[in-house]
Amino acid sequence: MTSSGIDLQRLHAWLGQQDSRDRSRLLPALIEAQRLYGCLEPPVLTAISQALRVPEAEIHGVVSFYTMLYDRPTGRTFIRVCTSPRCAQAGGETVLREVCTHLKVPPGQATPDGAFEVEEVPCLCLCDHAPAALHGEVPVGNLRGVPVAELLARPEEIGLGAIRAAPPHGALREQRARRCERLCGERRIRGPAACARRPPTAEGHR
Repeated sequence: MTSSGIDLQRLHAWLGQQDSRDRSRLLPALIEAQRLYGCLEPPVLTAISQALRVPEAEIHGVVSFYTMLYDRPTGRTFIRVCTSPRCAQAGGETVLREVCTHLKVPPGQATPDGAFEVEEVPCLCLCDHAPAALHGEVPVGNLRGVPVAELLARPEEIGLGAIRAAPPHGALREQRARRCERLCGERRIRGPAACARRPPTAEGHR
C-alpha cells in the first residue's frame, strides 16, 4: 500500500505472471494497471518502471501519446461519440450534445458520481453504422433518435459481420477466381499462381 492509498499488490501479482519483464510488456502493463486502478497515477507508473526497467520519463511519454490512457481519475464507463465527417453528417454532433446534456457534463469531465465520462473522438471505424459510439468497449451505432437514457442503460451492440468470422469454405478461392476473370478475361480456379497473362499489380492478384 502506497502513501496515497494505492494497493500495488494486484499489479505486482499481474507482472509476476508475465513471461518476460521488459519494455515489450509496457503497453499491456499500462492497460492492465488502468483496468485495476481506473487511471495511471504516479505510484503506479513508478512500480511499472521499476518492474520493467523502463525509464519513468519514457512511460509518461507513452501515457501522454495514447488517448485512451489516463493519468487522472476518470468516469468508470466512457461514452466515446464519433464526430468524424461521416458520423457528423449522420448526426454525431447532435448525439454528443444530447449525451452531455443528459449527463450534465461537458466532454472530458466525469459525472459527479463517477459513473460516466463523455469523449468526442475522431473516428471509430464504424462508418457503416453512423452515427456511432463506444459504450465502454461495446460498439453501438445508428444512434440518431435513440433516447440517451436507453443508450446508457441498455447499449445494443452492433454486429461487425465478417470481422468476427472467417469466410465460408471455398469463398476466398471463388473470390480470387472472379478477380482473375475480371483482370485477365479467363477464369483460373487455382487462383493467382495460375494466372500468367499479366503481372500482379496493386489492384491485381493476391
